[in-house]
Order: sequence, then structure tokens, then C-alpha cells
Amino acid sequence: MDAMTSVGLCYYVDCNIRECGGVWQGDSDATDVPSYKELIFTVDEKILNAIDTAEISYNTLVGFLFETSQYFIFIRAYFSRVTNQSVPD
Repeated sequence: MDAMTSVGLCYYVDCNIRECGGVWQGDSDATDVPSYKELIFTVDEKILNAIDTAEISYNTLVGFLFETSQYFIFIRAYFSRVTNQSVPD
């Protein structure tokens, strides 16, 4: 699903909520939802290793993104001080 699909869906929902004034127009009978059941997964060593690898990759990427964003915040603040102008977002 691309972003425009989400935008279209949200627009449709918003239009329908406005049309009915925010009041539910459907049946007032609630369906019974079955109670949840616990799912138990059995995984082998290969899956556990893949989970560990994915976790390490994620943490590395997030750390890099955090460092990069901090660098740009610093550069923006420095540029604002040097030029006495605000930097657009």
C-alpha cells in the first residue's frame, strides 16, 4: 500500500464521518469477539540467529540515523548563529 492509498482511505473515512455527524449509523448490536488464544511458536537456532542479526542491524541503523540527525541539528544551529538568520525546515 503506497501513501496515496492511505490518504484516499483517510479522506473517505473523514467525509463519511462528517456526513453522518459523527453518529454511528450502523447496527447497535455488538458482535461477540472470541477471547484470545495464546500462540506458542517453536523456532530453531537459525531463526533465533536471524532475529539476533536483525536486532543488531536495526540498532546500528538507528544509531547512525540518530548521529546524523544530531549533526544536522548542530549545523543548522551553527548556521543560524553565524548568519543571524533562521534556517527553514
